[in-house]
Amino acid sequence: MMAVAAWRVWLKRTEPGATLTLRLWFVQLGLNLLWSVLFFGLRRPDLALLEIVLLWSVLAVLQFRLARFDRPAALPLGTVSRLGLLRDVPQLHPLAAQLTRPCFSSMKFEHFALNVPDPRALAAWYVRHAGWQIARAQLEAPYKHFLADESGRVTLEIYHNPAAAVPDFAAAHPLCFHVALYSLDARADCARFLAAGATHFLDEPQPDGSLLIMLRDPWGIPLQLCQRAQPFPGF
Repeated sequence: MMAVAAWRVWLKRTEPGATLTLRLWFVQLGLNLLWSVLFFGLRRPDLALLEIVLLWSVLAVLQFRLARFDRPAALPLGTVSRLGLLRDVPQLHPLAAQLTRPCFSSMKFEHFALNVPDPRALAAWYVRHAGWQIARAQLEAPYKHFLADESGRVTLEIYHNPAAAVPDFAAAHPLCFHVALYSLDARADCARFLAAGATHFLDEPQPDGSLLIMLRDPWGIPLQLCQRAQPFPGF
């Protein structure tokens, strides 16, 4: 139907205004093609939305000129424009959501690893005093131990590998890194850890009623007890 509109204008190409009208017809044709490139090719629904506003503006001008130049030619173009509007708008949002969705599966956190002086002793300490479990262990050097919480999720890998220096955990500020444990009673858990050889570093009461207590385990690794007023999902 759009070709019919262009054909009727072409038949009157010698009349005043025909050339400009034909140029507008080719412009809207190019904008139609550009929309598909932006939306499907480049996966940019934001640019495609701006482009379709421009396309509809050009179509409106073209429709006006056709109506004055050749009224029958304006009818097929107007029908296509309205049908295109009704077709594209409802599909734009779900298609945009689909196109902007990551093309890879969401990655889950597996573990955080530390090179420690004595992984076997450290693993035994966390099992005994934090209630963790050893999910996997290597009995020979570098003595890898994967520690998991009560849910079975692995959270921490510890090993002793001489290929890299063991960090001076006691000299590192807890803000550099720390192992955080969820606690229902941070002060009671703190007293229990202190009795087991941990050292106290800082109490941090929070405005929302949460209580964060920073400790160091017997190897100097920063250890935080988190008693939150609003626990994260899953706790």
